[in-house]
Amino acid sequence: MEKGRIWRPDLCPDDLAVDEAALLFRLGYPDAKCVSDQVRRVLDQIGEPLRRSCRPKAVARFLELVEIESPKRGFSVPGGFVFSTRLVSGALFPAKLWAAFALTIGEPTLDLPGEKGGDLLRDYCADAVASVLAEGLAQKVHERLSALMEESGLVSGFRYSPGYCDWPVTDNRELLALADAESIGITLTPGGMMSPRKSISAIVAFGEPDSTIREPACRRCEKRCPHFRK
Repeated sequence: MEKGRIWRPDLCPDDLAVDEAALLFRLGYPDAKCVSDQVRRVLDQIGEPLRRSCRPKAVARFLELVEIESPKRGFSVPGGFVFSTRLVSGALFPAKLWAAFALTIGEPTLDLPGEKGGDLLRDYCADAVASVLAEGLAQKVHERLSALMEESGLVSGFRYSPGYCDWPVTDNRELLALADAESIGITLTPGGMMSPRKSISAIVAFGEPDSTIREPACRRCEKRCPHFRK
């Protein structure tokens, strides 16, 4: 894959799916047995119409990675901007190539016969479903990028987004510019929120099969957040 190349996959609503375990986690349920009949009816009612109303899009740009001072305090990209994250930077090296990418499911809507607005439970569940659809799309895009790089003998690392680990969320503006996110309709509000709301930006690095590229940044962090406790 050539550095600087822009990649835009063909996507449609059929590329989206609701991961039930992820949805239950987002709604605060430990397992399916805890879901009330009322909530289950709402989820069954809104899931498919919401998915069909999505307009998924994604874009990625392949770039070279430039290491800066030691100990690592971040990484720089063509143009001189430095992403100031020690943990993510350490997880990216040694990388042969990396991709900045952005994706969105658009602005999904619910148009159900006989339904009126203002149903708090339905709106809450719909927001959770849309979030899970966006996360699922991020995983699918990551997998497609990984498949592309396998053709060149490279393996994929974890994906990281501004706001995670020690990466300041304020770097998202530069990341979106690198990924050419505006070409698929993703912008930032003055307050730094992405629009459409159910959008994700991230980076993923690719390296040799015997490199440490597959080790998560969490292994370099002393916090041991709940999702990574052993």
